[in-house]
Amino acid sequence: MKTHFLAFNSFLLVAGIGVASIASAVPVVYEPGGPLLPGVTRVGAIGDPSLTGSPFDDFWNFSGVQGQQITLTGNRLDPGLDLAMRLYLGAGNDTNLLTLLTFADDNYPELPGFAGPFADPQIIFTLPATGMYTVQMWDFLSTPVPPNTLRCYQLTLDGEPTAQVSSCAGRVPEPGSLSLFGIALAGLFRVMGRGVARSRRIH
Repeated sequence: MKTHFLAFNSFLLVAGIGVASIASAVPVVYEPGGPLLPGVTRVGAIGDPSLTGSPFDDFWNFSGVQGQQITLTGNRLDPGLDLAMRLYLGAGNDTNLLTLLTFADDNYPELPGFAGPFADPQIIFTLPATGMYTVQMWDFLSTPVPPNTLRCYQLTLDGEPTAQVSSCAGRVPEPGSLSLFGIALAGLFRVMGRGVARSRRIH
């Protein structure tokens, strides 16, 4: 079903019809516990879907060296969560102070038991400089839940992820439902948004 939506969305992109998903300025507050460490999975919770980012986004940081290849894997811990991820060069209190490097969404299989309407994000990237890097995790276009509902995910730097469900006990709501029409609309915004976001990457 989604294949047909993607083909239709691609047609709209060629026709010049798009939805602005350029990363909007979002205040950065890093999650507690310090920087990401290789092989260590961290758990967070995000809410309120947004094409460009929102105050409900999570931010993590880590240090790296020029030429180092890193792998960042985000996994939903709620089947209805449409998880997306951006990688920035730098650390600061606002995304306007950071340099967007790349974006990931729907390119990595969900963990067993957490299949949803779309896949999870993974970034494999060679770092361009030595210093601090920032990871933004946000809800792109999830299944409907009440406003301000937080949904759990996990993030792993350079490791094989396994589900950390116990860390989300009591924080994950019942998965929302999405009609076929809703899935079609989600696919429409996703592909058009991804096309605009891709244009802002550093080449």
